[in-house]
Amino acid sequence: MIIYPGRFIQECLLRSRYVSSKVSSLAGTTRLWRQMSTSSNKPSGSNSSRANKDPTVGRPYLPKLPSSMLTSADLVLATASSMSPFQHASNNHSMNTPSMLRCILFDKEGENRIMATDAQKAQLLLKHDLLPRDLRKIDKGYDDIVPTIVIREKSILVSILHIKALIKSDSVVLFNYQGTYSDNKLVENMSDKLKNVQGDNLPYEIRALETIFADVIDKLTVEMQVHVTVVNGILKELDQDIDLAKLKYLLIVSKKLTQFLQKATLIRELIDEMLDHDEELSELYLTEKANGVERSKDDHQEVELILESYSLHCDAIVQTIESRVKDVRTTEEIINIILDSNRNDLMLLNLNLSITLMCLAGVLFIAASYGMNLENYIEEKDLWFYIVTGGSMVLFVVLFRYANKRLTLLQRVQLTNNR
Repeated sequence: MIIYPGRFIQECLLRSRYVSSKVSSLAGTTRLWRQMSTSSNKPSGSNSSRANKDPTVGRPYLPKLPSSMLTSADLVLATASSMSPFQHASNNHSMNTPSMLRCILFDKEGENRIMATDAQKAQLLLKHDLLPRDLRKIDKGYDDIVPTIVIREKSILVSILHIKALIKSDSVVLFNYQGTYSDNKLVENMSDKLKNVQGDNLPYEIRALETIFADVIDKLTVEMQVHVTVVNGILKELDQDIDLAKLKYLLIVSKKLTQFLQKATLIRELIDEMLDHDEELSELYLTEKANGVERSKDDHQEVELILESYSLHCDAIVQTIESRVKDVRTTEEIINIILDSNRNDLMLLNLNLSITLMCLAGVLFIAASYGMNLENYIEEKDLWFYIVTGGSMVLFVVLFRYANKRLTLLQRVQLTNNR
């Protein structure tokens, strides 16, 4: 390709002018928004001192951001939403702040309320006497399947499936509240249990812990029923017809079933581990510790019965899923055997065709030999035609039977190498 210097310099100048015009227009837009924000936020009269101090007076309070933090995306989105670039950048900065947790609080009477503002992590640590490493258990993602229960002096941290909770002797905090159907159902059950409508003699924290385990077992049961229904359906379809699409779907179902089995097994192991340690069971009674009452290490019959009940439910779920996993693996093995058998049949068919063509090639060789334009002194008599044709057919049959016999010997499955 030929590059002309004059044309290349001209294109560079045009591009530089275009970029400089865009930069100047962007700078002008920034100055305009600064003037508008300054004039609109300018206080007047006796309210000037109050407007400077109280962020709730006048326009919504915005943190002062340096102009270097403004991006072109803030300017464009601010223009589309009728807000200043500083307001848009401040909103983005506040939304991307990682030190916020949304939670719902239950008091001693079981009344719940969503906290007006998201709780900061630093305030949460100071208010509930937690350690910074405890927040890692609360701030886990939804996909985290490793359950944990951490017992502190005045609180219990619970992280099981979608539930992240902080249990105390007089309050319960549910984190990561999103207002979904499952969250609302948990809040309703927690409120009814903490109000002690049934008149149980269990302590406040044990009732909260029981509600959490009940919700977890319900979620596992529903998910187990879905997996079992799907697995039974795909296995029934595979019994009728083996299709590539069904095999791919079986692979996906098998992976999901294995993940659910791992999740249920971890929860069962968590409960069994708690049941094996009497000290941890006795430390779950936070109300007596708050009242200064000493409790024996072996005095934990109530919570032990509750955990044993949910351990049995979880064990039943695990056994059911393990049975379905075995069915899936057995089906996969049977399918592999069938596919191997079909593959072997195709190979044998190919070998039979090859043997037939080889024997036929020997017969054709004889026919080609007599088809040459050379005198062999037998073409004058008609009898030799029948002799050569019959001999060729006999040779074809003999060769085919011999090759087929050797192939049959190779097909036999023997425990020893004796032939």
